[in-house]
This record gives sequence, C-alpha cells and structure tokens, in this order.
Amino acid sequence: PRRPNRIALMVVPLDRCEGTTLHVRNVDALDGSPVVDIKPYVRRFDSFPDAAEGWFADKADRPKPPGRE
Repeated sequence: PRRPNRIALMVVPLDRCEGTTLHVRNVDALDGSPVVDIKPYVRRFDSFPDAAEGWFADKADRPKPPGRE
C-alpha cells in the first residue's frame, strides 16, 4: 500500500505467540515492514459502537465500477 504517512494503525487478530514472535492475520502491510508499537485490544477503550463513519457512510453502499468487483 502507498500512504503519504508510512505509519499505519490497524487492529489484527493474534493467532499465537512463539517466544518473542507474534503471529497475526489480516495485516495491511508489505513483508518486511517495521512494527513501531504493539498494544493490546481493550474492548471498553478501543470499541466505539456509536461512532459515525462521516463522509464514508455515503460511499459504503455505492456499487463498484465495472471490473472492480
């Protein structure tokens, strides 16, 4: 992925730990990308069920252009 700011933030599922190695899934990064920080997911702090999507709310249900399914 190309981003103006190369630091990304994502929540990923932890599959397992092997010593100091963490195995995760669904990371939106390239192989070899550095990991700057790791934090636990704490539901009462990290979950915002009433949050609004803002400008993206109008885009979510829009049909994809031909060839982009």
